Amino acid sequence: TDLILDLPQGTQPCGGYAPVRVRIARPEDGRQFSGAEGFQVKLTAPSGVSVGIPIECQPGSIEAVGTICWPEVGENWVSVTLDGRSLPGAPHAVQVAPEVACLAASQITGPGAHKCIAGERATFIIETRDQRGNRLREGGFDLEVSLKCKTKAGNDERFRGEIIDFGNGSYEASYVCKVAGNFELVVALGEEELNMKAICEPNV
Repeated sequence: TDLILDLPQGTQPCGGYAPVRVRIARPEDGRQFSGAEGFQVKLTAPSGVSVGIPIECQPGSIEAVGTICWPEVGENWVSVTLDGRSLPGAPHAVQVAPEVACLAASQITGPGAHKCIAGERATFIIETRDQRGNRLREGGFDLEVSLKCKTKAGNDERFRGEIIDFGNGSYEASYVCKVAGNFELVVALGEEELNMKAICEPNV
């Protein structure tokens, strides 16, 4: 064939965009697209859902271009055909990874996220997800946990807790609240903060 197919290479971010191009291999020979070529681009996601990708081919051009938005994490397949026949290099597999961690979409579990006992260490689990809800499978995010509460003197004070990175996208947060009463837990990642109301029960 005298056509070159340029498909996305490497891992792509979920929700991101990438171009698909079909180029004439030797435009110096004078060949151009008529604009009536029957290109078809299809994206098949890991769930099995397939969608057609519009591809623009202007009369007199030497390149046809389409844009893919990656809808799902995992192995996505891109097929490109011309008049029903696959172009060389297609179908093509593309790995799609989650975006960066989003605290608002992450899952927090464990009793320590809502209550604790004064003077005793409380824990909870943070399962990081991206803004689309895709679970992250690798660690390395600089998470912080702290609590804001009233001291015995009635002053506002902030105490920093501890984070253990399990290396698989999950983290254990722990803290100690010394004074019984209502307090606020703060989980932070960069400039994003997640605030949770909690209660510290007396140690009897």
